[in-house]
Amino acid sequence: MIDKMRSDVRAQVDYELVCEQFGDADAGAICEFVTEIFLLPPEQEIVIAKQRLCAEAVQARFRLLKREHVEYVLDCLAKNTTEIKNIKSYILAALYNAPTTIDRFFAAKVQHDAARGAWDEPNNRGG
Repeated sequence: MIDKMRSDVRAQVDYELVCEQFGDADAGAICEFVTEIFLLPPEQEIVIAKQRLCAEAVQARFRLLKREHVEYVLDCLAKNTTEIKNIKSYILAALYNAPTTIDRFFAAKVQHDAARGAWDEPNNRGG
C-alpha cells in the first residue's frame, strides 16, 4: 500500500522532472511527506501552520498539488535565509498553502519585475 501511494504521489507531481531541477533528495523528501499524509486516517488531526486540521482536509488540498507547486515550495525553501527549526512542519505548511498562494506569488513577482523595468527592451535600458 505504501509503495502504491508513493508511486501515485510521484506521478501526481512529475517526480522525475522535479528531480532534474532540485535533485533526488529534495524531491524524494517532498514525496515522502505527501505520502505520509495520504496514508493517515481521514479523521486524524494534523497540525499545519499551528492550525489543527483533520487529515481529510489536508489530503484534499494535497490532491491539488502538481509539479509547479512542488517546484515553488523547493524554490522558496532554497531562497529562504531564516532559520527553520522544524523543516518537516515548514514544508508541510508550504505544500498545504501552495495551491492557494502560488498564483499571487507569481503575480507579485511580475509586478515587481515590471516596476523595475526588467521587461524593457534592451535598447531602452541605456545599455
